[in-house]
Amino acid sequence: MIASMPALAHRPYYSQVERIRLADNEIGEVRLLHGDGIFFTDPVRPLIVDAKGRLVARGPKARSIVISCSDEHECLIVDLWDERVYDLEPGSFRQGPVQPEVRDGDRTDDWDLEDGDENWGFTMREAGAREILTANLILARQSIFGVGMIAVFAAIGAFALVPFRLNHRSRRVRLFVRIILSLVGSMIFLFLVIVTFWLSMLNGLSFELWLVPTVLGAGAVWLAAGIVRRRAPRAARS
Repeated sequence: MIASMPALAHRPYYSQVERIRLADNEIGEVRLLHGDGIFFTDPVRPLIVDAKGRLVARGPKARSIVISCSDEHECLIVDLWDERVYDLEPGSFRQGPVQPEVRDGDRTDDWDLEDGDENWGFTMREAGAREILTANLILARQSIFGVGMIAVFAAIGAFALVPFRLNHRSRRVRLFVRIILSLVGSMIFLFLVIVTFWLSMLNGLSFELWLVPTVLGAGAVWLAAGIVRRRAPRAARS
């Protein structure tokens, strides 16, 4: 007997729950509800609940959404993968069912709330450079371990490309060994870069949060190797 999809997938869960200022200075909540991506990052959609706990807005699904709220509860909601901003559209709000109180990490059995393509209460626009930067910095703080692991894997891959001094007398042998080491090192570096890219997608990181730690991790190793190679002849002469 084939199991149903809800039985195979993990239950939807909330990640960010923030207070947000709605029309007429009413304070409601914006919540991020995640589904199950199985082999990919979990899809996520923003929900807006009013002061009475009623669902008034449900945004489209995305792969990576970040919420940034000020002390006055003015919130920025950014989809980092498509570089779009979710702006509230009070004119299209609906008086939906009352939602239970939730906290970050809470799960729900309301599959209908997470599933489906029907959306309302939001309008989309292109995100500006400052909004993308703000959202990336917030996501980096939330995913500091994942960002750090990307840098570590990139550094390991870069180390595989660092040339080593060969002391064999035969120039042909040295050339052959260097070619082999370069090919092997390139494959190791490429493999680790692909792994980090897949891990970044699996964890909902943006392209920028994959690229920056990759460049920094690899660059740090190559810079250190260059310094060591320059100092080695000086140490040998002294």
